[in-house]
Amino acid sequence: MQGYSAQADMKSSFDQLKEALTLLVNIYDRLENYKDQQALGGYIGNIGAPGDYTDLHQGTEFENGIRTVNETIQANLILMEYENVMQAFRQWVFPFAKPYLAASKLPTNIKPTRDKETLKELVSGANSQIKAARGNISRYWSTIQFNDKFSYIGKFYTNKESGGPFFRWEQETHKEKINKLLLGKQITLLADVRQSWKWVPQRKAIKFQKVFLNFHLRNGWKDEKKDTQRQDKFNAALDYFVVRLEHSGISYYDFLDDYFAIPGDSVTLNYGIKGNDKNDPDIKSISSGKVLKGDVLLSPYTLWTLQLLAENKEEALAKLKEFVNDVDVELVGSGTYIWDTKNLLPALDLRVREYYQVLGERGVEEPNQ
Repeated sequence: MQGYSAQADMKSSFDQLKEALTLLVNIYDRLENYKDQQALGGYIGNIGAPGDYTDLHQGTEFENGIRTVNETIQANLILMEYENVMQAFRQWVFPFAKPYLAASKLPTNIKPTRDKETLKELVSGANSQIKAARGNISRYWSTIQFNDKFSYIGKFYTNKESGGPFFRWEQETHKEKINKLLLGKQITLLADVRQSWKWVPQRKAIKFQKVFLNFHLRNGWKDEKKDTQRQDKFNAALDYFVVRLEHSGISYYDFLDDYFAIPGDSVTLNYGIKGNDKNDPDIKSISSGKVLKGDVLLSPYTLWTLQLLAENKEEALAKLKEFVNDVDVELVGSGTYIWDTKNLLPALDLRVREYYQVLGERGVEEPNQ
């Protein structure tokens, strides 16, 4: 058993390393983007009010160059804002971007802009396509859409009859990390989209609306009365804690024969365990409320940073000490998903790969059920 445990820990460590490297690559890309935007801001600051420079250099050899630079910067700002809006929209409609966005591409002949007329054309094109996306959102909520027959809202808990949790981390494979969590340490755990079929084999393209942790005792007590008493004691100990649950910002989705990745900003969702079972936690972060009230975008499949927080941490952790080595952790909640009961989606020619970043194809050990 020790050999198996060591092998499982090693596999888990490699999975974490791979995810961390992927996260670093995405962070590097975002930093490069921020660097470009910062440089762009510097250019704008240096140029100042275009009118002043136009008057200052009117009739000189610099007049046309300054005007061209100013128009190019404005065009780039428009393009960045346009891409940010369309990226959010693509994630919102995942995996159905093509029917909405097939015509939403800015003409290449107006990039980069060279004069006021092409700049106006760029502004007009970006504005009209953003308005079209907004119109699609309005129609989505007021009419039945073609993809509604594949879309469902459901709960993700330990329920063999109607589906399982988003994900489960068990002692056999994640003992060291889970025990550190119960000792008050900050840990990272990967909710691996490639393994999601173990708990939700029919549900694809999952996005969460509410997400939290369930802690399950794995003790071998045979006396049901003692088992219940121990579980009650464990639950009472957990009530002292606030869970820090941070989403890395990179969402992974399982759809058809592929896995897709959509980058974004990290989100921290803190909540108090006490009262959470009644959907009314005594404590919760503002961001948790915003996610609950907003529309669903993020996938539960990501690299999560977890920690148990308490105002009187020493006393609270002492109450958990006897349960270390005896706990599995589940990622549960509610959200939306795709369920293709008649296998109609492959015939729709959605061309998902053209609109989203492909993480990889399904392996032979991961059945497409």
